[in-house]
Amino acid sequence: MKKIVSLAAMIIIMFGFCSSSLAGVNELNSNDMDRLPARMDDYISKRKDYTASVAVSVVNHGKVEKQEYFGHANIEKNIPADKDTVYEWGSTSKLLVWASVMQLYEQRKIDLNKNIEHYLPEKFLSKLKYDEPITMLNLMNHNAGFQELVFGDHETQNKEEIVELEEALKTSEPLQIYRPGEVCSYSNWGTALAAYIVEQITKERFYDYVKKNIFIPLNMNSSTIRPDFSDNSKVAKKRKELHSYSIYQGGKESYGKSIVYLQLYPAGSAVSTLEDYTKFLMALIPDEQGKSPLFKKKETYSKMVSPSLNYENADYQRISHGLWYLPYGNGIIGHSGNTQACTSSLYFDPEKKLGIAIMTNEVGETSYNFGLLSVVFGDYTKGAKNEYSASKNLTGIYTSSRINMAHGIYKINKYLSPAWWKKENDRKYKFASIMNMQQIDDNVFLTNNGDGLHTLNVVQTKKEKIAGLQTFTQDERKESNIGFALSVFLFILFIVMVLFSLFRIPFMLVKQLYFKFSRKKQKKNSTRLHSIIENICVVIVGLFVFWLILLPGSIYHTGTAIKSIGLSVITLYLFYILVKRMRQRKRIRLNIYDYFMVVSTIVIIINVLWWEWFNFWSY
Repeated sequence: MKKIVSLAAMIIIMFGFCSSSLAGVNELNSNDMDRLPARMDDYISKRKDYTASVAVSVVNHGKVEKQEYFGHANIEKNIPADKDTVYEWGSTSKLLVWASVMQLYEQRKIDLNKNIEHYLPEKFLSKLKYDEPITMLNLMNHNAGFQELVFGDHETQNKEEIVELEEALKTSEPLQIYRPGEVCSYSNWGTALAAYIVEQITKERFYDYVKKNIFIPLNMNSSTIRPDFSDNSKVAKKRKELHSYSIYQGGKESYGKSIVYLQLYPAGSAVSTLEDYTKFLMALIPDEQGKSPLFKKKETYSKMVSPSLNYENADYQRISHGLWYLPYGNGIIGHSGNTQACTSSLYFDPEKKLGIAIMTNEVGETSYNFGLLSVVFGDYTKGAKNEYSASKNLTGIYTSSRINMAHGIYKINKYLSPAWWKKENDRKYKFASIMNMQQIDDNVFLTNNGDGLHTLNVVQTKKEKIAGLQTFTQDERKESNIGFALSVFLFILFIVMVLFSLFRIPFMLVKQLYFKFSRKKQKKNSTRLHSIIENICVVIVGLFVFWLILLPGSIYHTGTAIKSIGLSVITLYLFYILVKRMRQRKRIRLNIYDYFMVVSTIVIIINVLWWEWFNFWSY
């Protein structure tokens, strides 16, 4: 259940769906620092009844303007959040990777444009599809072409199962499904690979490198990125006190400690107090001379915060060497993170030297993590031209490049959470009732989820037709309505067939028992024992698919291989029954139910083949 919740939260953060806290953001254009603390207090007070805890600090020109704690780290034990409370950074941990890479770049130990295989052991990457080289810049821009991981062996609740980064990367290597530089698709594995390259260059564990070159120099004594927290006993102790929640209007869910150890730890394992989190934020904001304590040269810092990837059809920044660009104020850069226990954000404006650090113990929280960005930085000032080209019709279904799997059991994933934009007028679109998209420039749209999260969507075209949208973490492909509908209908038909068999089994068993004990003879074309077995096989196929898709557990574990092999064997058995039944139709008169089972079996077989549920080895 926690994995499903975490997956939903991940979709919330990356796709901009509405979150758990009270909706409604009061966007302010003024950045008057004298009034900012009062504005933030007012914003948070309106949401305090829907808050577990939030820790927030604002930095302006090297000075902490505000640092506050609201709510409880543990509601059940009435433990308030304070300066000693630790939170998980989630994907904000990736900034530690990119800072480390830029330190090595400064020392000329790494070339951002060189093939990364130069820094890796021979044949380390075994699932590359394209000959074009992958560079460190590709990893920083999330366009190396790797498909994303689904929950698997890269996370565990048992410390004893933690392995070193090299082994974790090898056992979870995903397919390369896009040409390098072609598609932007958020990749945890790609970030962890970058951290491993840091290990290869420095000849030390990544967590040791970060501690020595970032935590200690910045006096971050209440921080760790080691997956089991074992290098900081204070953090380990305080992490056990923290409980995780989902709080919403009308209810609350508590997930307890919700401690999960990540094998690909550089992508999301950092834990610290807000005070330390703020120290790292301050290191990312330049001083008056344009320097950062993370680097010896101000040119290195300037390089890091400069655009490394722009949107294709618009002169808008997208990524700055691993830092995402978001449309607040003049435009800000940074990162957000979500784990099975916490949500955090760290964003800043390098020019204004203004930044904010936000930490919560709620899963998939956006009202604070993004709503406070509007309070601090104000409305987006770039774009919003009075004149721009007429909008093309964006109405349609869009699927994520990130959750698109080329082969195997999760090929269906992108069909399970599509976005369907509906036109409201020539410049405005709406997704469901919770997401708005308003044109602000040629090919550029500003989205708003109504709970604080603002992102840019840039139109992609191919042969003058809409091909998709580029969002801040991924590209989204526009689907054929007919093709999408047929694929979804095929899966729905599969579910209907499984449910029919599920309800048919007890009826058939009762019927068999009736004829057995009443000693009445069945008609020659009546249902027999093999028909019950056929229905049971259909139900088992449905259970296998449920385990594989909805409760994957582990992609790379032998258990998944056994499930896929079992599903394949049963499908072959159903095919055998189908052939046998069709051959018997000349001797035995088939009834309506028999023909229904023929159709049901055909539907099952087509689904298994179409979605490649048998193809576990592609991972």
